[in-house]
Amino acid sequence: MPQQRYSLPDRERFERETESVFKEKDIHYSLVECELLAVRLPYAKARIVQDTHILDRKTNDIAAAEYRNSSALLPGGERVEYINTFKKENGKWKLLLIVSEMKIIKIEKAEAQ
Repeated sequence: MPQQRYSLPDRERFERETESVFKEKDIHYSLVECELLAVRLPYAKARIVQDTHILDRKTNDIAAAEYRNSSALLPGGERVEYINTFKKENGKWKLLLIVSEMKIIKIEKAEAQ
């Protein structure tokens, strides 16, 4: 049975780039906060705060680096805040689209330890 797909713009390119960056780099995402903002079935909107842990942000492929930075694969800061929309399909909530810019949040030194 084919996998159900949701309407993420340019999904195929995003999948290819995601696979490439995760093969090239050791990246870990941590969900810090998730605040539900609105639900209008089958859609929902939430504020997300995420930490991104990566040891090496360098790459020799300038086009790939530009795409990664614009697609949220490698946010500009270690902790970012943004708004996501989700769609409920077959009883599961799936990411539909990031609808805001990623705002860098400064991590307090006491919290980081």
